Amino acid sequence: MPALKAALLEVETHLGWSRERRAHIVLRLDGGFGTTEVLNGLLSRGYQVVAKSSNHGRVQKLRQAIGPWQPTASPGRAMAAILRPHRFCRATRQWVSRTPQAHGGYHYAVLLTTLPDLEPTALAEAYDSRAMIEATFCQDQQALGLVKRRQHKWEAQQMVLLLARLAHHILLWSKRWLSRVPTTRWRLDGYGLVRLLQAGMTVPGVIRWRRGWMGSVHFDPLHPLAEALQQGFAALFRGRVRVGILR
Repeated sequence: MPALKAALLEVETHLGWSRERRAHIVLRLDGGFGTTEVLNGLLSRGYQVVAKSSNHGRVQKLRQAIGPWQPTASPGRAMAAILRPHRFCRATRQWVSRTPQAHGGYHYAVLLTTLPDLEPTALAEAYDSRAMIEATFCQDQQALGLVKRRQHKWEAQQMVLLLARLAHHILLWSKRWLSRVPTTRWRLDGYGLVRLLQAGMTVPGVIRWRRGWMGSVHFDPLHPLAEALQQGFAALFRGRVRVGILR
C-alpha cells in the first residue's frame, strides 16, 4: 500500500488529477493488490476499480451465498453474483468466478467493481485485459535482465529501475523512429523488446566520429536487417550523418 499510494500521488500531482477527474479513471488490480486496506484507500480517493480479492478465506466465505452461474466468453469459466458481498467504504458489485483446472475441479476467485453497469462477461474481459500489460513486464524482465539485477540498498534499486525505464522507452522510441520508412516498418513489425534488442540492436557495423560528433554509420551487408536499418537511420538523421552499407 505505501508504494502504490506514493506512485499514485506522484501521478496525480504531475497530471493534476482532481477528485472529479479520478472519478472517471478505472484502476485494474490483480490479487496482489486485492486487500481491504488497498481497495478502501483507492475508493476513498474517488477512483473506480476492477479488482480481484486476494483473501482465500474471504473467497470461500463469499461462495456460500451466490446467485446462478452465468457463462463468460472464456470457455468453461462462469461467474455468479455474491448475495452478501464484503463491505468496503463505497458500494461495489462482487462476483465469484470459477475457472476449470487441468487436473480437475475449479479455481475460485472474487472479482469486484464500482462500475454499476459492468455485466459479468464485461467484468471478466476488463480484468483479463491486464494480460497485455503483464506481457510487457515479462518482456522487460527478459530483455533488460531485471530478474538478475537486484541491489541491497533501496536507493540503488530505485536507480536500477529508473535505468530500466529509460532503456524500455529508448527501445520503443527507436522502433518508432526507424518505422517511419515503410521497408523498415515492415521488417520490424511484430518485434517485441526482446527481439528488438537481440536482433535489431546488435547489427554489426562501423561508426566514425569527427571532432566529437558522429560522422557516419555503416552496417554489415551480411546481416538480414542491414538494408532496412540503413533506410531507417538515413531517414532519422536526415543527411546530418552519412548512413550506408559496408563494402
